[in-house]
Parts: sequence; C-alpha cells; structure tokens
Amino acid sequence: MAKQIMILFINWLTEDFIGKWAGEEEVFKPGQFKWMENWKAKHYAKHLVSQHFNKLDKKTDHFTRKELEEKCIDGKEETSKSNMKSELYNKNLEKPETTEKTTEKIEKSEVKFEDLKEKTDAK
Repeated sequence: MAKQIMILFINWLTEDFIGKWAGEEEVFKPGQFKWMENWKAKHYAKHLVSQHFNKLDKKTDHFTRKELEEKCIDGKEETSKSNMKSELYNKNLEKPETTEKTTEKIEKSEVKFEDLKEKTDAK
C-alpha cells in the first residue's frame, strides 16, 4: 500500500471555509483543523487564502499570499499507510490547546484500534 504524507490543515479564518475537491464540499468551521493528504491541504490552503483576499477586495496574488497559505498548514508531516489512518486521527482528536501538542500525540509510528479506544475511554 502506498504511503501518503499527511499534514494538519487549519482554518484560521473567523468564518466558515468550504473546501471543494472532486465535486465534494467539506465545511471547516473557524479554528477547525483536520489531518489530510499534503496535496489536498495545500489545495485547500490556496482556496482559503483566495477567499480571504476576495472578501477584503484584494488581488489574489497579494504579496502576503505565501505567508497566509503557510498559516493554514501545521508544518509537521506524518506518513500514513492509508486514508483510514487519517480518518482515525480526525475522529479521535479533540481540539488541542496548540497544534504542536496534537502533533506530539500522533507521532507514534502505528496506531491500533485498541490503543485509540483506551485513550478515548481514559478521558
């Protein structure tokens, strides 16, 4: 099975962001984050920043674009063996105090269903 690079996408806007990929929409509430494939997170970041600039009536090639796109991505990467692993990450994460702490929680090389159940039950 091919490995994928997963990164944390973050909606830093103060409004909902609707990400679109392959005809499907995904709504991100303000401050919401989600682990996803790096290519998809970068795609969403590009469109989130464009939405932001359009709202401010600025050109979408504004000099701050790169900085704002980077703000959408946690910066730490995780290698995943399947999409199922990212779904488990997202299902079992509570909103962290910081994304750095979230990344530290997930830096284990393998996640087992039993481990996730124990962590959830312990809360």
